[in-house]
Amino acid sequence: MNKDTNKEEEENNLEPFIHEDSEFRTAFIGAIPEKILDTLPHQFDPKLIATLVKQLTALDSLQIKDEVLHTLKADEAQAILVAIIGMKEYANQRKIIVAACWESGLDFTNYFTFFNTLAINSEYAICMEAVTVITENMAGPFSKAELTQAQTVVDKAIQNADERLALFNLLSENLMTKLNLN
Repeated sequence: MNKDTNKEEEENNLEPFIHEDSEFRTAFIGAIPEKILDTLPHQFDPKLIATLVKQLTALDSLQIKDEVLHTLKADEAQAILVAIIGMKEYANQRKIIVAACWESGLDFTNYFTFFNTLAINSEYAICMEAVTVITENMAGPFSKAELTQAQTVVDKAIQNADERLALFNLLSENLMTKLNLN
């Protein structure tokens, strides 16, 4: 098979996202245009979520993944990414979605507690991605109470740590730095 045939097959495997307005019904295959994402209501359409997850997790579709990350960043789509991470039906893709959070370059400061809890309660790979979001994608500001509470949770996790000990220590150091900056 040649490269063009593989690309065509890859695009054929993506499920289309259907957008309807008062005059038109349009199917999008591949990255969903920013202007369409802007018109969607704040309650997330399950079909949109399924399409985003499929685009982000398609292993052989780096160009589409890059376009999706660009669109998510342009739309400041932190809320939709956090919502997807919390959905049970996407538990198998959680690591990739958490990685998409830091890959997007978006600021997830408003979701600090969510990612701290996710890091503590997840297996190694998801913990690593969540710690990366906390250390790389959270500019602050943070309340002292929020950081102190998070440090308490991390300290407890360190006492009972498994293979995630190094990640918990990194998280603890980062929290101490943030506390000292407050």
